[in-house]
Amino acid sequence: MRLILGSTFAGREIKDVHPDMLKAVGVKEGSANADIRSIDFGKLMNVMVSLAFNKSLYRMFLVPLAKYRLKSVNAEGYLDQMASVGDYGTLDRLHLIQAPTLVITGTGDRLVSP
Repeated sequence: MRLILGSTFAGREIKDVHPDMLKAVGVKEGSANADIRSIDFGKLMNVMVSLAFNKSLYRMFLVPLAKYRLKSVNAEGYLDQMASVGDYGTLDRLHLIQAPTLVITGTGDRLVSP
């Protein structure tokens, strides 16, 4: 048995979040944490979509489409999911993985810090 992990994390701190995203949602630089419930969902989604698509061709077509689609997203459910991700941590259990493991990430990823 082997394990491949793609663009994942065992724990995340606010310092690992892209500075443009923090700024867009009003989290002050140097903050240790953020109250997910106080974040403007629309602003958060706009900056996430903008950061997710790096290439100009993607931005020209996909950003407007994604922003349109986000109008039908349940903000409360999404914010609950984000709060759960923010509270999630497995750093203390990584040593228990016994399978040979390949971890893949992208250095150009502007949402999830490598």
